[in-house]
Formats: sequence, structure tokens, C-alpha cells
Amino acid sequence: MSDERLRAKLIEAGYEKDDIDFTEREELLALYAEFLVQTQTRVSVSEPPAPAIDDNLPSGDRVSGNPDLDREMFEFEKMKLADEMRKWEAEKRRKEVEIEERRAEREERNRKWEAQREDRKAEFELKKE
Repeated sequence: MSDERLRAKLIEAGYEKDDIDFTEREELLALYAEFLVQTQTRVSVSEPPAPAIDDNLPSGDRVSGNPDLDREMFEFEKMKLADEMRKWEAEKRRKEVEIEERRAEREERNRKWEAQREDRKAEFELKKE
């Protein structure tokens, strides 16, 4: 589900638009998962379970009504989300390292430039005398 769709569903569920607008994807997913868990209702034995329908899911991805299968599907989706979050965190760390390396390189270039400038200034002063 896209970030925009998650935001729309959370706003529809009663969350404040201002709070949701700048929320990161992981938090959106966690909020939506929490909302889904809170809104799950027990069905009486006499009623057949109503399948959960999400227009973003292919028809084969709908809730089966079998609690064990649904739990397995939920656990699988949870593992996929955890894997996605690990990948995102690894990418974030990699980018942070790249930024830090670039900053260190820039500082080193600035130190070299400053040292060269000081050397030239000293040479100029010596020639002047």
C-alpha cells in the first residue's frame, strides 16, 4: 500500500491529518497495523466470517476466515515488513556513513587548502622582506 493510501486510511480511521502528514512510512504501517488489530471483532459461531476486503489486494490475498491460516498470513506479512524495515535501516546507515565520509573529505581538503594558503602567505612575506 502506498504512503498516500496509508495516510488516507488512517485519517479515515480518525487520526488527525496534521499528525499523519509528516509521519514516516514505518510509523504509518505500525499505526495502521495497530488500528487493524484494534478493530478486529469476534464473530459468533452462527455467523459466517466476513472476509476483509482491501481494494489494493488481489482477490487471493483476502482474509480466509481460517484463524490459523490468517495468523500465518499475518506473521508472514509481519516478517516481510520487518525485513523491509531492516533493509531501510541498512540503507539509512549506509547513507549516513557516506555523508560522514564526504564531510571528512571536505574538512581534509579545507585543511590542506588552508595550509597551502598559509605557506604562500609566509613565502610572500619572506620575498617582501
